[in-house]
Order: sequence, then structure tokens, then C-alpha cells
Amino acid sequence: MFKFKIFNELNNECEKYWKKLEENSFTDFFQTFDYHQELISNYDIKELNIVVILDKNGDPLALFPFFIKEYLFLKVLQFIGTKYSDYCNPLVDSEFSKNLNEKIFKDLWKDILKNLKKIDFIFLNNQLESDKNPLIYYLKSTKFSKIFRINLKENFNTYKNDILKINKNYHYEIHRTLLKKEKLKKNYDLQFEVKNLDETDLNLDKLIETKINIFSKKKLKINLDKNFFKIFVNLNNKNKNFFISTLKINNEITAACFSINFKDVFYYFIPVVLSKKFEKYKIGKILILDLIDWSLRKKIKTFDFGLGAEKYKRHFSNSTLDLFRYYYYKSLKGFILYLIIKLISLIGIRQF
Repeated sequence: MFKFKIFNELNNECEKYWKKLEENSFTDFFQTFDYHQELISNYDIKELNIVVILDKNGDPLALFPFFIKEYLFLKVLQFIGTKYSDYCNPLVDSEFSKNLNEKIFKDLWKDILKNLKKIDFIFLNNQLESDKNPLIYYLKSTKFSKIFRINLKENFNTYKNDILKINKNYHYEIHRTLLKKEKLKKNYDLQFEVKNLDETDLNLDKLIETKINIFSKKKLKINLDKNFFKIFVNLNNKNKNFFISTLKINNEITAACFSINFKDVFYYFIPVVLSKKFEKYKIGKILILDLIDWSLRKKIKTFDFGLGAEKYKRHFSNSTLDLFRYYYYKSLKGFILYLIIKLISLIGIRQF
């Protein structure tokens, strides 16, 4: 009924299938071919095992962007974007997902695993809730976290009214932030700007370096490094979907955010507060509200706060989606790891 191909490199045939599925399936930015191409090149990712399911005519129905990573004595199958992407999902044709059932997919999955290179463990993390993803619905994927979003409608007043209906305290927090913004404007020259990556006077590499330093001082883990910015600089040469927003006070950049706009979704990706002097004014939250207003004026439909269920994101959001992970063993060594993960209840195992 179905056949599949496994690609160990990003050749022209793989690219053709991938881009066709981008047109015929729900795709977020982190699923795109161009992003994966830069990721693989920038970090020299090896042992690609990209699985493409085809119909009898040779048209692509689904694509699973896998690779095999070695950890000490274990070979682990995971998504190519596991370490650096907020979300990791397969690309699945909309019609194909409607016609799938548990038996068909499990038989197909069994055949795929037989044809992959030898692995000890499967760890498919950060899968965003979607009724198109068979890994969530037909395998025993586990819900482990959630992400926050805003479904944007009409204008900023409509947004505030939506928040009021959800929670009065959240609405009050937005009101307080707007009051602080007005106070700032009375005492200082306040400027909000959103510029494309190649037009901004704040370099992305400096923004990322600052974010890494902030997390390091707080002894928090962050999945960024100083080379990460190269991916987006290269992608920005192909299209202009990448932005840096800034909040300036008396011409000093006090807060900034690197963001991505893709298919009517605005990704609030790398935010940084750069000034302690003005922290009491909640400048990070002022920047968020300015970005929400900007997104509404640009007719963007979804504002995505990205990975991480921090409390402040909840205050601004009117919708949530769950995150799932799937893990299973394929060898005795893998079984031992499987038992360990079970015992520690999966908390903190984002990175393999």
C-alpha cells in the first residue's frame, strides 16, 4: 500500500519531497527544509536517517527528519532539530493523516525501524500537539509540558477583552504594564522598533551572546551557542522573515527580541532585557505588548511564545498547546536507559 525511502543526505530528491510536503501539510518554521539544511551544515550533523513515506505513484505522504546520535555507548534515534528547535514534528500530508489508523501506522513504523541503521533507543522530543502527527496519536507519546500562544483577532482592544474573559488578574497585569509604559513616556524618550535582521543596529550574535551570559550567571541551561546566529543570517538572505525588535529609552536599547514570522505565525524566539536600570518599569513586558500590537497591525494570526512554560507567558496568552515526547528501547542497553527514564519521571530530559 505504501513504500518509503530513507535518505542519509540532503540530496535533490529529498529536497523535492520535503518542499512538496511543506505545501501540502501543516508546517511550522522548525519543520522547513531550509532551516534543517542550515542546521545540518552549521553543526555538521551526521548519520541522517530522513524517512519519506510515498504512495503508489511515488508522491510524498509524510517525512520524518531523523538522525542517529551517539551518547557514550548508545545509538539514539531522534529529530534532527532536537537540540536547537522549539518544536520537532514530522511533516504529514493532510489527506494522508485523515486516512491513517493505528494498525496501518504501527505496521509502517515497524517496517521503518527494521530498515534504519542499528539503534539502541528512540527519543523523539518536543512534539507540538497536532492531530496530523501519528507519532503522538498511534504510539505511546507522553505529554510533558505546554506552550502558550495568542490567537490574534481584530485589534489590541479585542485582545485585552479576550484576556479579561480568561482571567481578571492577567488583564490587570497587562493594565499595570501599560501604566508603567505611560509613566516611562512622560519621563523619557521611549521608542519601539521592529527591523529586519539586515537592517537593525543590534547584531544577532551579540543578542545571543548576552542571552547565554544571562543564563550562565543564573546557572540555567540554554540550548544556544555563539554559532547559532549564522543559521538565521543565511536564511535571511533567502527571505526576510527574521526580525529584531528593540525598546529604546533615551536612545539606549533596554530590551530586545529576535523573532521569526512564518505562515502567519510570529515566533517570540530570543528575548533579552539589556538594562537593569529600567527593570522596575517591566520593560520586557512592555516590549511584549508592543510586539503583540505590531503583530495585530500586520494581520498576523498567531503569536507563539515558544518553548518554556514560564509564568509571564501565561499572563499574555489566550490559548495553549501540549508538548509530547516518545521514547522506547531497541536493545538491552536501550532497555536499561528506558527503565532509568521511567524512574526519574522524565523531568529535565529535554536534551540527549
